Amino acid sequence: MEQIASGAEEAAGAAQESLAAIAGIVGRLAEARERADASRQSTTAFQTLLAETGVQITSSVADLPGRSAITEQVEMGVAVRMACLDVLTRRSRGVEGWA
Repeated sequence: MEQIASGAEEAAGAAQESLAAIAGIVGRLAEARERADASRQSTTAFQTLLAETGVQITSSVADLPGRSAITEQVEMGVAVRMACLDVLTRRSRGVEGWA
């Protein structure tokens, strides 16, 4: 019986340590969330490469009104690629220009 009681006490102690560790992690996550919420007031979201919304970046960040530059970056990227294609294909299209 003593062995069973000793094992139960050890298990209870280990469980208490695990709960304390989990509580510490939860506390740090809550602090990180508070810091993230506070930083959102002055943060602008940029994405340098194509991103899969919901996987690499959440839609709540990607679509922040007034603070996300991602939509503008995509629009400008399309315009730049179209301009490059225009310039680079002018000779084959018989259009005078840079190329």
